Amino acid sequence: MAGPLDQKARAGFYTRRFDRIVALTVGACLVLLGVAVATRLITASVNLLLGVAIIGIGALLIALVVQSARSGFLTVALRTRLERRLDQSVPITILTGHELIHRAEEQVLKESPGRFWISNLWFRRRDTHTSPEFESLVETLHQRVATDRNLNHRSAMHVASPENWSQFTSYIEPILDAPNGHVRFFFQNPLAVDCAIGSKSAVLSFPAGSNDREFAFVIHDSEVTEKIRGWYEDQVWDNADVHKKVIDSAEDVAIVLDLMKQIWVTEHPGDAWCE
Repeated sequence: MAGPLDQKARAGFYTRRFDRIVALTVGACLVLLGVAVATRLITASVNLLLGVAIIGIGALLIALVVQSARSGFLTVALRTRLERRLDQSVPITILTGHELIHRAEEQVLKESPGRFWISNLWFRRRDTHTSPEFESLVETLHQRVATDRNLNHRSAMHVASPENWSQFTSYIEPILDAPNGHVRFFFQNPLAVDCAIGSKSAVLSFPAGSNDREFAFVIHDSEVTEKIRGWYEDQVWDNADVHKKVIDSAEDVAIVLDLMKQIWVTEHPGDAWCE
């Protein structure tokens, strides 16, 4: 079924069709008249220049009609194409619950032969329990970074409490050993959203109340996924306004730990950092 833009364009085109037919007919008659006059088929007293002028006027009229018709067809085609572009919808799945979100993230990882970027910027806030779905995601990620040298992986990480530190270190150790694994530790969350970005789809998850993930959108579109990747790179990974630390070795982990202890004592007076 034609959309509103398409219908409007076609209606405008067809309402002018009758005028174009009349103009085309008049132009053709003028051309014939001009030829007749120029060749003195009607009267020998008419100047040859007048016949040529009549032919020119008729030809110009025909040319204008043809150009108008071409423009009308182009307008219809361009508007139709624009409407189809505007009407394109992106398939999105809405998930609730950590189990479904982690399963979706793992599925994105499995379907991504080239790049898999993820952020966990409120990583296990005061919660040492890990679900089987999260453990499966981590295990799949560790296997991929260890065996797939073509995988470009980025993890943007944060530790919200001392209880989570051991989980963080066990998470990043295999990534640091991988040739194409990259980790950056963020001392603040630049956005209230976490993401897992693959080659063809992406998961955007949002917190609910307790700073943990509760619901997520799964975008099943490679073009939109690339736009999300660009957003991630600008607003998270390379955001110059966010305090972060590139982690490439155990020494970097130790530096981050010292900074986290200082921040923790400042933000939680009387509460020592106890892993």
